[in-house]
Amino acid sequence: MGYALFANRKVMYTRQLADLQTQLDVITEKRTELSNYASSIEDGLVSVDEMFNDMGNYEAYTQYQAGLEQFVNSGYGTVVDSNGNAVDLATMYYGPNATEEQRLYLQQQQFNETAKQYGKYIARQIENQEKEIDMQEKKIETKIAAVQKQLEAVEQAEGQAIDRATPKYNGVG
Repeated sequence: MGYALFANRKVMYTRQLADLQTQLDVITEKRTELSNYASSIEDGLVSVDEMFNDMGNYEAYTQYQAGLEQFVNSGYGTVVDSNGNAVDLATMYYGPNATEEQRLYLQQQQFNETAKQYGKYIARQIENQEKEIDMQEKKIETKIAAVQKQLEAVEQAEGQAIDRATPKYNGVG
């Protein structure tokens, strides 16, 4: 009877260890994905669609447009166009002689600025997620250590029960 109880507990603890190890593997995979995402953001490999989809399409687009308006009208002064001429930003974007190339240039400049801000926003989110992953990982590792100790105790008790149940023969003459 005792042996069956110990065997059942061993199976239960072994199963718990396997489940905890699976959870740890999932957390490790999350950490890897998060690290890859963080490095792609740091490298500036973020697209307009990705940025807008992540932030919420309408809100992000509105922020981008407002930023573009502010950038153009902010009094940054002048820029040098592709012909080497100094051009006022507002004139460059809104003026009657504004070219599509000039508008695209300003939009790209604003996108770059928005992408930098987005990168900072994502970096804060990633840092918080990494902290959460670290806490989860420590919690699971603590559980694994506790279950391993319980499993070792059951195995030791099982061995002792087997020793006690084994008949002992004193020299038969």
